[in-house]
Amino acid sequence: GRQPERDLLAARLRTLVTQGRGGTVVLQGEAGIGKTMLVRDVLRQALERGIQPLVGSGDAIDAATAYHAWRPIFERVLGLRGITEPTALAERIRQACGGNPKVQALGPLMNAVLPAPLPENELSLRLSSPSRAASTRELLLTVLREASELVQLIVIDDAHWMDSAAWGLLLAVQRELPHVLLLVSTRDVSA
Repeated sequence: GRQPERDLLAARLRTLVTQGRGGTVVLQGEAGIGKTMLVRDVLRQALERGIQPLVGSGDAIDAATAYHAWRPIFERVLGLRGITEPTALAERIRQACGGNPKVQALGPLMNAVLPAPLPENELSLRLSSPSRAASTRELLLTVLREASELVQLIVIDDAHWMDSAAWGLLLAVQRELPHVLLLVSTRDVSA
């Protein structure tokens, strides 16, 4: 079932491949209506078209953990699977971001999404809470921009369990990275 929805999602993938245009598709509805099946179908179609999707998911247990839904996305973008030692993490991030000085200077702000913390530095320690939050979001956007050849399709499942920082990053990606197709699956939160 869900053929009209499947057709719409297939058309969005075609636009992504042929025109390099992304956008946002929100799958919203009650539990059990088939959102997960639609997401699986999009992931299959993306792989068939040569697109490597980046997938994150909200989680009830980690609903208050900043950027939790984004962790697997950044682990994949930065090639961090299996790396937990801080020095190795810092080196891998430096390599993945082409030595971008902004990423280097604010690297400890990546702790919000890393599997192990990087040591704070003089700059990161001086940031006030609002500046730290804004700088973290901008840093994460910079990392996604630096990896633009890998970042084409981002799927966030169970978005209703995301924290406000994760939502803020999602909105920033939508606004700042028009070449990225965002697929967000969520329960109806207005009820």
